[in-house]
This record gives sequence, C-alpha cells and structure tokens, in this order.
Amino acid sequence: RGLAERALKNGDAAEAVRILEKAMRFGGSSCPGLADVLTTARRAAAAAPTPAASSSSLASPSDAGAASAKEGRATDEAKAAHGGTVEGRYSWSQTRETVEVNIFVPEATKAKAVNRVRVTEEGVQVDVSGSPVLKGDWEFKVELEEDPDWEVRSLEGRHVVRLTIRKKPLPGGLSVVVWWRRVLKGDPAIDISVADEKQKERADKFSKAWTEAHAAFRDKVAQRTPISIDCSAEGGGADSMETS
Repeated sequence: RGLAERALKNGDAAEAVRILEKAMRFGGSSCPGLADVLTTARRAAAAAPTPAASSSSLASPSDAGAASAKEGRATDEAKAAHGGTVEGRYSWSQTRETVEVNIFVPEATKAKAVNRVRVTEEGVQVDVSGSPVLKGDWEFKVELEEDPDWEVRSLEGRHVVRLTIRKKPLPGGLSVVVWWRRVLKGDPAIDISVADEKQKERADKFSKAWTEAHAAFRDKVAQRTPISIDCSAEGGGADSMETS
C-alpha cells in the first residue's frame, strides 16, 4: 500500500494500479482500506488528461477509444525513450521507480513453460523449458519482492515474458531518480543524457518556484503595519508593545 501511495503522489497512477491489483490477487482484499486506494488509483488513471478526451463532453466512443490509444502510445514512447533493445534477447523500458524487461521467447510459449523466475537484489535468472532466457547481474540493486511480477504476453507481434522490478532507493532517504543505462552489466548501454537533462530542468523549476515563494513571503511580512497593544495593568503605567 505504501508503494502504491508513493506512486500516486509522484503522479504515476498506472503504476499504483499495477501494485494494488497484484496485492489484491495475493490476499490484499483483507487489508482495510486497500480496495479504496485501488478505486482512487483507477479513477486517477482513467482521468489522466488528454487533449482529445477533454476537448468535449460529447465525444463519441470511437473518439474516446482513439484518445485512449493515443495516450497509450505516448506513454509507450516516453518509456521507450528511457530504454532500448538488446537484439535477439529482450527489450526494456523504465520509469522513475521501475524497470520493465520484455524477454523474447518462442511463439508457443505458455506460462507453465516458465520454470524459474529468480530475482535477487543483485541479479536475475529466468528459465523457459529448462533453458535460461535471461541471466546476469542488474545494473543497480533492486527491491526484493516475495513474488516476482511477471507474465507471458504478446508485444508487437512477439511472445515475451514481461518482468517488472522496482529500483532500490538510494540510502539515506535521498529522493534522487537513478536512470539505468542498461538492464544487465555488460549489455549495451543507452544514452541517458536526455533523461538527466529533463530531471535537471524539473529541479531548476522547483528551485526557482521555491525562491520566488520565499521572496513573496518576505515582501508580505515587510509590508505589514505594526499594531500597538496596550499591556499596562489596570491603574498602572502606560507600558505598551508593538507586534506585526
């Protein structure tokens, strides 16, 4: 629940829905308030604004479907910009908190053919029909989960085993986003300078807004007119004090 609420706070409603739905599948329905948080996350994900969806309340179902598809493509493109493809093995993408790996497998592969999905803090091994299809050490450490999040699905005309893992936060509670250059050590790297630049732009905007807010507060305080308050006791002297 805490991870989902953090994803909602960061504006990633889709990630919050994914986490909560997984929790519900594994007995989370007995956790007080979890269903309510899931409902809130689903509403937030459904209400994600798109120009086509918000331009008119009389949009037809086909228009709404087109808007939804467009939003999905935009999300996929954004994720792809922070990932890549290791030819013949897998494609991958990442968000601020997660990494998604789509491991290429034969067309007829079923979930029961996935013999092993072993995820540790430092490495991974996925076996299909007794043979490893992904094995190695993560670029950075990941969060351990009791049950790794994976599924067999179709992606752009190919069968894949999709594995989603969570990035391990930096020690000391630092809220710094770590963009991965690769999934496994030794594999081809991507250029993350664009992601770093966007992160710097966001930090600069926040710093500017914070500075402007403090300056406005100081100006407001400086413009206050002092008020004289009579603090003398009854029948006593004429002592007084001023306050703003």
